Amino acid sequence: MKKTEKNNKKLFSLIIIFFVILLGILYLGYTSYKDNIDNMTNNSQKNSESNESEESKGNEQEKPNIESNPVASTRLIAVINALNNPFIENVGDSIGYIYNKGFNDKNSLSNNYIIYTALYYLKERNELEDNNEPKYQKKVSKSVVDRTIKNIFGDITYNTNAYLGNGITCPNGYYNQNEEYFYINTNCEVGTRKIETYNIKIVQGMKSVDIYQAIGYVTNDGVKKVYKDKSMTDLVAEDNDYEISINDYNKFVQYKFSFTKGSDNLYHFQSVDVVRENN
Repeated sequence: MKKTEKNNKKLFSLIIIFFVILLGILYLGYTSYKDNIDNMTNNSQKNSESNESEESKGNEQEKPNIESNPVASTRLIAVINALNNPFIENVGDSIGYIYNKGFNDKNSLSNNYIIYTALYYLKERNELEDNNEPKYQKKVSKSVVDRTIKNIFGDITYNTNAYLGNGITCPNGYYNQNEEYFYINTNCEVGTRKIETYNIKIVQGMKSVDIYQAIGYVTNDGVKKVYKDKSMTDLVAEDNDYEISINDYNKFVQYKFSFTKGSDNLYHFQSVDVVRENN
């Protein structure tokens, strides 16, 4: 009987020792697992903060020399030049349609302006077809105009059948619905008034590009006159060789052209906004 009791005590002691060892192993396993989870969480937070920092840097990057930026110096400069065209919505309106409201987003633009801008872009790039007519010397298919509008504006609503042309801007013309062709007069006069620009800087983000530009209003009746304002009263220079430069662009009104990246990986015009009035 005593021997049995001894054996039972030994067995009980072994069971106790076994559970103590098991609890020790479980504890060590738990602490190791917790440390790993904590390390993974910390690393994840660091990586997230690092990515946010990099993204922030990307959004805040400024390049004053716009011509050195491959995105802006080629295609977008051509697009801005097309947006700054001699379109006039109504007789008596001021030159500089894209600037006149102080702010314009692409959804507030008139149907005529959207189509006219595409025609002007194609004219400047010599991409219009010849047409053997005295009044309408050029023509272009609807498909080309549609593609050009997509290139400039991305997804935008417009109606080619409602294009009325405009007799006081150049190029002007009309849309032939049966042939699905635009017929264009490029031998036209837009007057002596125009706008001259100076590209100040570019700010490039992850999916956006902003281009800052100073603009001046110009007449030239033998002598070039450059004004700060569209009313043509605040004269800056009376000189055929004068150009807005880095030395004096702050005298002029400044605008920000905003572009966003589309599904085609191209930057499309989104809006223009006045950011500085002239001094």
